[in-house]
Amino acid sequence: MLTALLSLTALTGTTAYALAVPRRHALGLVLAASGAWLLANGPLEGPILWALDSQHGLTTADLLAPVALGAVGLRLAAARRPEAVRAHR
Repeated sequence: MLTALLSLTALTGTTAYALAVPRRHALGLVLAASGAWLLANGPLEGPILWALDSQHGLTTADLLAPVALGAVGLRLAAARRPEAVRAHR
């Protein structure tokens, strides 16, 4: 349980950092924290959204890592756009 809470805290903290400071190394930190979360989220898993079989399925906790990576990826892409393109929007 402690490992799951620590990995959730790491995922939340690195995602917040990466959204505030959109740099490539921050995306790497979120990627590492996402991997740790996927390995340790067992005790905090929520309801099963999609059952693959009687032993495996997709839970709400499994969706945190892809959402964090997607948000940081979009923020990083937006930060790398040239100023001229952003000025015309």
